[in-house]
Parts: sequence; C-alpha cells; structure tokens
Amino acid sequence: SVDGAITEIVYALKAEDALVGVDTTSLYPPAARELASVGYKRALSAEGLLSLRPDLVLATDDSGPPEVLEQIARAGVAIRQIHDQPTVPGLKEKIQSVAGTLDRDAAGAALSADIDAQLEDLAARLKADAPRPRVLFLLHVGSGNDLAAGRETAIDTVIRLAGGDNVLHDAFTGYKPLSAESALAAAPDVILLTERNLADLGGIDAVLARAALAATPAGRARRVIAM
Repeated sequence: SVDGAITEIVYALKAEDALVGVDTTSLYPPAARELASVGYKRALSAEGLLSLRPDLVLATDDSGPPEVLEQIARAGVAIRQIHDQPTVPGLKEKIQSVAGTLDRDAAGAALSADIDAQLEDLAARLKADAPRPRVLFLLHVGSGNDLAAGRETAIDTVIRLAGGDNVLHDAFTGYKPLSAESALAAAPDVILLTERNLADLGGIDAVLARAALAATPAGRARRVIAM
C-alpha cells in the first residue's frame, strides 16, 4: 500500500494480512509501522518495492515517479491507482475502489455506512448558528517561509467538518509558503499544526516566536492546536 489513507482503509476492511509493505505516509494504525517500508509515495524505488515480491501495488494517482511505476508493471506486478480527492465523496470512492480490488465489497459498504453515521452525528452536534472559528493550518513551520494549506486539501475538509473555516480556502489551492503579511491578513482565531512539527520546534513558544503569527488573534490568545 503506497498511501496512508489506503493503508488505513485496508486495515478497516480487515484485509491487513495481505500487506507486505507500506510507504512512509502509512502511520495509522500503529501496526502499519511494523511492516517493511518502500519509501515516500512520490519517490518510490522499484528495487526496494520488488524485493518484497508483491502481487499488487495499491497507490493513488499522485504516486510515482511514473517511470518507477512503469518498471514495476514491466516486472509483472499489478498496479491499481486510485483517484485521490480530499473530500468525503472522494473518501467513499477510495473505500469502494480498495474494497472492490480486494474482494471486500460488503465490508466496504459497511465502512461507508459507518462513516455516514458518524458524519450525521457530527452534524447534529454542530449547531447551525454556532460561530465558526477561523483556522490557519501550517503543514510545516521551520526554516524559510511556513507552509500553509489552501483549498482542495484534506485538512481543508477536516477543518470544515469540525465546524471551522480555513482562512486560506479562497486564497490558493494546495499547500504554499505563507508570508508574514499573509499570516497577519488572514487573522486566524486558531493556529493548527501537526504534533510532529510542534515537537520538532519545541513547543508553542517556538511557533509564536514568529512575530506575524504572534500578532494574530490566535497568537495573542495562544490558541495553538496540534493534531
């Protein structure tokens, strides 16, 4: 499995016994980390992957490089590339594709139904008239410009489902460097980043050492959340 979400779906379908290796984005469930690693999904090595003697590679349509996938296919290994769309319909399409490929259609339908039930419960708990906090997600805070998330990203969907608004949804697509001026203009109520990035930095004080972030409403209130 060459994608963290695909790996998680394989486990949710109870098909993990078929896995011989995963990529470095496959961090959940923790058991996946005990499998052989084939590297980052967009920088695969044919030699390392073929050494595991797989019958099938499950990948997203942004996996690669293409020449490596071609080499793997020439070696006789089937490659199933699944469309990667960071939305709820995209997730359900991915579940259906993985389940169909692994002959787990019934389990896939049950998983999609469970997700629908969870989303209905979430929607019921989020009051329609409740204020939606403005959230700035930083994929990377470190040397150089910080990397922030716009629309058409998984985190953009997560923020909306959780009852917030991504302050950069209308600014750009994907992940792009964030200037100090843009951070100030975005005026987020909450700064969101990953646990790994926060740990690497050494804590919230290191995040707010950036004057532009410290001057935002989130920075002044020290509303920094790691996920």
